[in-house]
Amino acid sequence: MKKLLTVLLAALMVLTLAACGSQTEEPTTTDEPEVEESYADKALRTQNEILASIEPDYSVTGKLIVYSPNSQGELDAIRPGFLAKYPKVDLQITSMGTGDVLTKIEAEKDNPTIDVMWGGMNYEKWYTHQGLWENYVSPNEANITVESATAEFQKDGKGYFTSFGLSGNTAFIINTEVLAECGLTPADITGYQSLVDNMDKLKGKVLSGDPVKSSSAWQELVAMIYHYGKGHDSNFEDLDMDAAWDYVEQFIEVIDGAVQSSSSAVYKLVVQGEYAIGVTYEDPALQQMKDEVENITMIYPEEANNWTPCAVAIVKGAANIDNAKRFIDFLISEEGQKLYACTTLRTVTGQPNIVPGFLEFENIPNVFDQDQLVIAQHTSEWKAKWTELLDAYNG
Repeated sequence: MKKLLTVLLAALMVLTLAACGSQTEEPTTTDEPEVEESYADKALRTQNEILASIEPDYSVTGKLIVYSPNSQGELDAIRPGFLAKYPKVDLQITSMGTGDVLTKIEAEKDNPTIDVMWGGMNYEKWYTHQGLWENYVSPNEANITVESATAEFQKDGKGYFTSFGLSGNTAFIINTEVLAECGLTPADITGYQSLVDNMDKLKGKVLSGDPVKSSSAWQELVAMIYHYGKGHDSNFEDLDMDAAWDYVEQFIEVIDGAVQSSSSAVYKLVVQGEYAIGVTYEDPALQQMKDEVENITMIYPEEANNWTPCAVAIVKGAANIDNAKRFIDFLISEEGQKLYACTTLRTVTGQPNIVPGFLEFENIPNVFDQDQLVIAQHTSEWKAKWTELLDAYNG
């Protein structure tokens, strides 16, 4: 009996100790640290929220034929928005370089098959291609607040094109792996002069568009002419064209006389590793940074940088003119500009952009304003001179 009592007391003590132990044991947790939302997730969430807020208009039908040199990121952001607004419209978008679009519109001026040219348009393009456009002033034009975009409307091209974004015309996209194979680092590439200073290592490894056909390459040529023509001292009033063309000749040697008719080919070939550097524009270069593409970086050339309003225009005699007007209205609507804020293009309404890596103008070196009238008046002359120098090099 005494032995049994001893066993029972021992068991009771074990249970008591176990109970006490369970009371003091630290609770376990399965909580994990919060993961910061990536840009891609944020952009997708933001775009879906905007699309969900758009009230569809099922009463609008018909077609809309759009030709555009815009980047794929821009097309993918805006197209769903317009179709959310007008789900019964048959929207057909064809990607094509600016020069090729203009050539097609010119050739079809008596019987146009295109309704809208979206992108690649500005005052200079209107000035040199007059008579091809319908005049339309959108009721949403009042939304445009960015001064460099509204200034375009004060010229005699008002109504023939509508600015929907600001396009950075000057940027280099760099494949760091290919650049390393050339014996250089990104720190060695600072702008236009660094290209010719490293001619021995970079010749044939730098790619450019053709300024005659590519609007972005044309704007790069304007920046070269402005800087090396001493435009920072005299604006566009008294450019030293001899000094400007001296540099352009050296630039043509760096690219070894090879140009692309399409601006998209420039940055794509750099990303693919065919070239070390692409002389391109801000939108696609930032797109690669946004997508965190490995071995790709970008710079703004230290000598000169410029932005121009990128615009949309209705082709004169467009078969689907009512839907063309609706398209322009949407681009500068509140919803349209919010969608643009998710892309690598700057808005014209002051809508803040959510893309990482965006710099304000005051943080970008040597930003200059273009004199669109002077540029338009010299477009044919400057393009002819470029062609002469290119042909001479390849001759």
